[in-house]
Amino acid sequence: MNGSVSLRPIPKLEVRARGERYWFEDTETETPLVNEQDDGWRWSAGATYQLAARLQVDGGFATDFGPGASSQTWSGRVGYDPRENLRLSLDLGTLKRPLEFRFSDANLDWVGLRADWQVMGNLQIGAGAIRYSEDRNRPDNAAFSWDQTRIDFRVTYSMSSGTEWAPLPPARRLKTDR
Repeated sequence: MNGSVSLRPIPKLEVRARGERYWFEDTETETPLVNEQDDGWRWSAGATYQLAARLQVDGGFATDFGPGASSQTWSGRVGYDPRENLRLSLDLGTLKRPLEFRFSDANLDWVGLRADWQVMGNLQIGAGAIRYSEDRNRPDNAAFSWDQTRIDFRVTYSMSSGTEWAPLPPARRLKTDR
């Protein structure tokens, strides 16, 4: 069971929320001395604000609680369009993940930069770099660093006949016998 809503209370602000409740069917098995969980929930909320014609900020929070683990995430993005066909963005966030069935609770932080250039109507080129830094409290010999930097390059070519973007015909009222 889930639901979502998105509102625009003022022209420059969009607010959104989403929620979900889930459960698993009974497996009809028994394990002595174990009390298992078979349901969970998650929700998220966020907002996007247009600071200026070419400057946008976005932020959000998400949480998830279910069998095996839970998480809480804060994320944000600042987008800037120095030209009509060029978008630059800065992404950052943090994830807290206490683990139920394993030890070594983890916290993950990230920061990234991205550039996307619309070369022509159907050709886009993008590049980005993001740094992930994980703090994992694991006091044994199997502990190792999951920190990483990812760099990506992307070329997107969209093929389309244009007919799928045709506008809908105007609405017509139905005549009734009232």
